[in-house]
Amino acid sequence: MHHRLEAELATFLGTESAILYAQAFAAVSSVIPAFAKRGDIIVADRGVNFAINKGLQISRSQIKWYAHGDMKDLERVLQTVERERKRKGGKLTRKFIVAEGIFENDGMMLDLPRVVSDETGLGSDADARSNLAASTSSDSCSMRATHSVWSAKPVEA
Repeated sequence: MHHRLEAELATFLGTESAILYAQAFAAVSSVIPAFAKRGDIIVADRGVNFAINKGLQISRSQIKWYAHGDMKDLERVLQTVERERKRKGGKLTRKFIVAEGIFENDGMMLDLPRVVSDETGLGSDADARSNLAASTSSDSCSMRATHSVWSAKPVEA
């Protein structure tokens, strides 16, 4: 029954497959480390919930924080990450932006269209945008946010 529901959900969303979790904590704390590994850079909103924080820790990625809900600070952090990479002459690494669609702790909504828009300063970091992870504790919003985000294939920077 569970596998059939996953298959039907994938068909509905137009994706190759889907995974359902019985609990939001299990989803977030296991999905983030499944995508992001040691050596990757995660730029995360300081307002993310406890489960996301645990997922970030488990990933063993390098975490760079930006001020809660502050798109200008997000842009600043992404630019700093890129400058550091160029200065160190290091190999290219994957970057992820991690935030919540609707923040569990205060109800604020992520400006997802701005984060993924090519018309903003954030649009200049296509690698991080394509690896955006947005989650929410609201089931209806979660479906929309995760479909528009996770349907994109991760890009090696």
